[in-house]
Amino acid sequence: MTARVPEAELLSDPAADLEATVAVQAAVIVGLRAANAEQAGVIEVLRARVAELERQLGRHSGNSSKPSQHLGGRLSRIIGGLLT
Repeated sequence: MTARVPEAELLSDPAADLEATVAVQAAVIVGLRAANAEQAGVIEVLRARVAELERQLGRHSGNSSKPSQHLGGRLSRIIGGLLT
């Protein structure tokens, strides 16, 4: 046999419980907004980085004043071989 808890004890003060719940939810919302703002800043930094990397990727010896690293390394070995 289980003991019955009077209904008055289960719902001691519904208004106070509701106010406490709303206060907790408000604090959670503040935290989520802060996290969202931080993530938005990180996203902007990453977008700029991706744009820069895409720009660099689009550059090659045909459209750049600088030779690519791969070509530069090969040229150094060729020139070095000719000088020895």
